[in-house]
Amino acid sequence: MAQYKDRFAVDLEKRASLARSRSLGRLLKELLANSLDAGATEVTITCSPCSGTRRDKAGLRAFDFTCEDNGGGCDEPEILRTVGSSTSDLHPQTRGRFGQGLIDVVAACERAEIRTLRYRVQFDTGCKISVVRGDPVPGMIVEGLLRHDGNGFAKLTDYFRSIIVPANVRLAFNGDVIAHRQAERTVEEMELPTVVYDPNRSRWKRFNNPTSVEVLPQWGDEPTIYELGIPVDRMPWSLPYDVNVLQKTPLDTERDMLPARYKDSLLQQLVSPLSDKFRRATEEHGVPDEIAGDMDLAGRLSDDAKEAVVRTTTGADPKMIVRRNPFDADDSSESAELEQRHGYKPVNLGHLPRGVAHLLKDAPTVSKTHDEVCKVHFRHGQLPPETRRQRECMEMYMALASAVLKRTITCERGRGSGFSAAWNDGAITLNIDVSCLWDDPLGEESVGTILHECAHDKASGHSITFQDEIARLGARLVAWVADNPSWWQKWHKRLYGGDATPPAGA
Repeated sequence: MAQYKDRFAVDLEKRASLARSRSLGRLLKELLANSLDAGATEVTITCSPCSGTRRDKAGLRAFDFTCEDNGGGCDEPEILRTVGSSTSDLHPQTRGRFGQGLIDVVAACERAEIRTLRYRVQFDTGCKISVVRGDPVPGMIVEGLLRHDGNGFAKLTDYFRSIIVPANVRLAFNGDVIAHRQAERTVEEMELPTVVYDPNRSRWKRFNNPTSVEVLPQWGDEPTIYELGIPVDRMPWSLPYDVNVLQKTPLDTERDMLPARYKDSLLQQLVSPLSDKFRRATEEHGVPDEIAGDMDLAGRLSDDAKEAVVRTTTGADPKMIVRRNPFDADDSSESAELEQRHGYKPVNLGHLPRGVAHLLKDAPTVSKTHDEVCKVHFRHGQLPPETRRQRECMEMYMALASAVLKRTITCERGRGSGFSAAWNDGAITLNIDVSCLWDDPLGEESVGTILHECAHDKASGHSITFQDEIARLGARLVAWVADNPSWWQKWHKRLYGGDATPPAGA
């Protein structure tokens, strides 16, 4: 029998303190991870408070525990007392790392014993390793008296029920056989960082490795990331699903936390294949925060999921959304016209969450859509020959518009549906199919049409400013006609065949 003065070549009190800072579930999971890495298909774990005991001076309670498995066991018992020595470190598909799992459990124990194959390793004031005669122990049995503050004991059974047990493994905790959790979906060939120990260089090696990731319905209070079935950290999304990474993850040295970059990479690679779940979550509960606030994640969604995000946020069909420009003087009036007359939804991207705004970055602008929908689009080609009547009317309209705007305005003919006249930077296009323009050119409707187009010289939309401009030009026209009665009489005679008194108003 070999006897060692110290259990480990480490600060035992410090290691025990670190181990006890974790909940009982996170501490006892090391026993399960060790059994699974040893190839066990039967694992039985028990843990219960010692009867008739109270807290010690440090406020710690005593717990009896056992872990028995039928795995490969350990034929080199010296390994069990050495920190940093672990065959589980050598492969991405194992859970152990740093050779610390069993040692952390034992460090927190008042006494402990490991029986494996033909060996018994006893931890008390020191460490004793002995060879046991008789029938060898199949696999490994770990038992002892654990000192812990009891944090997590009330939820210990739930913790083990949450574990994703491999399909070929039977796990029992305190007599309760843990049910197998079924993956709802498996995402293949994801590139994620993993770590293994390189014995040739005596250092850890981190590299990206293709792996599969299982997606399962959420078990606990929050979505969780699992490493080969063992819970390790929170999953940073709003979906009610847990994620099981089927290889070793780059946990910190305490094996309790994943790097933020790793979790971000995991989320980014899952968004696209799980777009249908993001779409359903959006339609039922609103846009998930991670999608609403992240341009990259939003851009990875499928087209129908993007549409659901936009529709849920804006309440409008994405095809009817136009981008506003607060620096455009005509934006307000054009937006109002598009919304009220044509059912468009003008939105200011600066007022939307970043992810949603990113999805609408290619939406048409208010200005462009207004030009296409509200402004006139006419045909100049294949017009019939100009008549004398049309030529005379256009000559009169040019004189009238030039007098009102006090600069030279031109007129031309056009043809199209849905318009009487159109303004285009100093030129007025008149629809040859609108009879009042040619039958009653000095009538109220025709003159009003010209004033309407002239008002667009100052305002492209139909805002209050535009209406005020019409009133201002109308007053100018009345004053001008009053000062030029001969002009009115001349044109009335040419166009109507008789004299007339100029109107008193417009």
